[in-house]
Amino acid sequence: MAENFRTKDREDRLRSVLDNRYADLQLILEEIHNTHNISAILRTADGLGVQNINLIYTAEESFRINPLITKGVHKWMNINQFETVKQAVLPLKEAGYKIYSTGFSKDSVPFLEVDFTLPCAIILGNEHEGVSDFAKSISDKTIYLPMFGFSQSFNVSVANAIILSEARRQRIIKGNSGNIPEEMKEEIFQKWIKL
Repeated sequence: MAENFRTKDREDRLRSVLDNRYADLQLILEEIHNTHNISAILRTADGLGVQNINLIYTAEESFRINPLITKGVHKWMNINQFETVKQAVLPLKEAGYKIYSTGFSKDSVPFLEVDFTLPCAIILGNEHEGVSDFAKSISDKTIYLPMFGFSQSFNVSVANAIILSEARRQRIIKGNSGNIPEEMKEEIFQKWIKL
């Protein structure tokens, strides 16, 4: 009897998390190599309901996570790896997603002026160069986080947290606390229940 109760509790918890996940709010992480940064980004994305993470690594390498930082959340997410920005971005653009890259340019807009309630993907660049020029060129907008101190930018994992928090806030105001389609939810649930 106790085992059945624990199983029911677990199923309820998995379904609750799925109900608060977004199918159409995605991250594209371009060449982020620092294991602490990538791990913190994943943990924050999980906490704010992002299901799909797209990683770009042009070199023959994969991302490395720190399980002490992620607390294992990466196993509950769809993580896709690509070799080029084009491979990651074009299918999303063709599906009608707005692509927002982070960085500074003459056309950059403050992130608070962007509508994150639309299907969108946010490109975050690596710790040294930021988002590539090509990624910016195929983005619909380049967004930046205004700074009020001596530093010119936030750490990439902090920038991620600020942007995703605003995206979730905007969506909740519009009554959207999660939008994974039912058939996709069931597919993910069946995968999760085996973990």
